[in-house]
Amino acid sequence: MVAFLKSPVTQASGSFPEGRIWDEVTSMNLVLVLEDDNNQLTSLAILTLDSFQKRLSIATLPVNALVAYPLGLGEAPVSQALTFGEKLEPKIGVEMLSKLTLRNLALPLDRYIIVKSSSLSALASDPKDFKEWFRVKNLPDLPAKISWFRENANTNLSLTEMYQVGNFIRAVNPSDIKMASFDSWDSGAVDSHFAAFFGRGFLKQTRVPVMVLNGSNREGLGRWGGQLIANLGGDTLAFNNAVNNYANSFVIAENPDLPIVKALGRTLNISSIYPKGQGLAEREFNAGRAEVTLVLGLDAGQIM
Repeated sequence: MVAFLKSPVTQASGSFPEGRIWDEVTSMNLVLVLEDDNNQLTSLAILTLDSFQKRLSIATLPVNALVAYPLGLGEAPVSQALTFGEKLEPKIGVEMLSKLTLRNLALPLDRYIIVKSSSLSALASDPKDFKEWFRVKNLPDLPAKISWFRENANTNLSLTEMYQVGNFIRAVNPSDIKMASFDSWDSGAVDSHFAAFFGRGFLKQTRVPVMVLNGSNREGLGRWGGQLIANLGGDTLAFNNAVNNYANSFVIAENPDLPIVKALGRTLNISSIYPKGQGLAEREFNAGRAEVTLVLGLDAGQIM
């Protein structure tokens, strides 16, 4: 325990954009990754902790699947995400995994834990595959594993969040754990999983559907934005094209303090949030009936 408290949190280079400390009200998407000594991913799981419903989702995804990489890098296996991130200038490291997941699944990642497969010798009784770790019979041991990760893994979880995650997993009712193992990165199957998981989530309870407008030259970006909102736990009123293209994404909202507005700002790094009826020709956006309108600009188009 002394070693645990003294051990600093190790940050992988190019870590995820800085976010707030988990408020234990909104959900957290935590990705667990095993990598080999050549920085190739060997296993990947996404844990979604939903404090509002006191539910846990555990989704494992294949790392040998061929997917479209963001930033115009073409197609490659998921297993090469960290390697690709380190080869870019400037290096973005693990952030490539975040961008890849956002690009292909419209699923934002909040926190990560990356473990070297070779270091698992300390957990000799454990198989080196997350699918086995997350079988119901093994779930009681998961908080202890996460504490072990604190000393042996690269992570952007704070010490406080480590305890929060461990306590959450320890307390969640087994009947409220939704597990899924996917054979591909087919967004339809993953979308269905998260749509069911967030059916009664925190953002659903706010009952504020969002109008999504594509203000870029990227075809399909509006539909992608609608799925992003669904995977955040929100609702989409409709999606369409804006009349013009915009360099940067922005939000029009009656109330800028709404949880969905804050969630969109965090996820897409949007700093421009405009009150309805001020400073913009809203008729251009057909946003009159929407309490919140998300306009995706060319910056968001780069994700695709």
